[in-house]
Amino acid sequence: MVDRCIKWAGWIFLILIMLCPCLLLYYSFPLIKKTSISEIFFSTWDPDNHIFGLYSFIITSFLIGILSTIISFIIGFGVSVNIYLSKSKLLKNFITFMTGIPTVVYAFIGLLVLVPIVRKYTPSPTGLSIFTVVIVLSILILPTIVLYIVETFDTVSLEIRETALSLGATEEQFLKKILIPHSSRGIAISFILGFGRAISDTMVALILSGNSLNTPNSIFSSARALTSHIALLMPGEFDSLEFKSIFFSGLIFIFIMLLLNILIRKFEK
Repeated sequence: MVDRCIKWAGWIFLILIMLCPCLLLYYSFPLIKKTSISEIFFSTWDPDNHIFGLYSFIITSFLIGILSTIISFIIGFGVSVNIYLSKSKLLKNFITFMTGIPTVVYAFIGLLVLVPIVRKYTPSPTGLSIFTVVIVLSILILPTIVLYIVETFDTVSLEIRETALSLGATEEQFLKKILIPHSSRGIAISFILGFGRAISDTMVALILSGNSLNTPNSIFSSARALTSHIALLMPGEFDSLEFKSIFFSGLIFIFIMLLLNILIRKFEK
């Protein structure tokens, strides 16, 4: 009886997940019918002229996601190696603690501490820019990258490390010849997970990006990410085409996450 209930619950959950993109597509249809998919993807946002393009928001989201993931991955890889070699429980526990800090706390710390510095020392007139978002997001996604890489490193047993060192291998040789090659797939997956976490974040981009409607021409430009666009239009009129654009934005995110999960499954195999 219990097994049957669990099985049916699993099927119901799967059906609900499959219905999500169908529901988003249904509510996006008035916007698609009024304009076109190509116009949505390759036009800029100008509702006063009945243009509902998401191009600048998509570009901003990918720019923020890629830059923050690269920065966080470089730092996170070094931290992961340090945790593995030193077996530092204190550092690992601190990184684990960071995962429990709400996103809005990172955003407000960035607003109070980082924004004045960016405003003073960069071309950004307000300090609210892509650069600010990237710095805060790179810290936000750091635990995701570090903890996954550490878990991957832990699959290389201590005996293998001690055997390599007893045969005369240096720590550098052990890293290059054994640890990194053995963990390469897990390292790649950590990058994908970090990117997915960065591009889907809402609060940091909403508070720190400046939410300009223009396509960014530098990292110090104010811009609006796709997640911020959804949050800003939520209080809008439900029947308007502007509001329908948030459903299409949700479809875009589902497609992105689907691609990322396919990549992860491919690396896992």
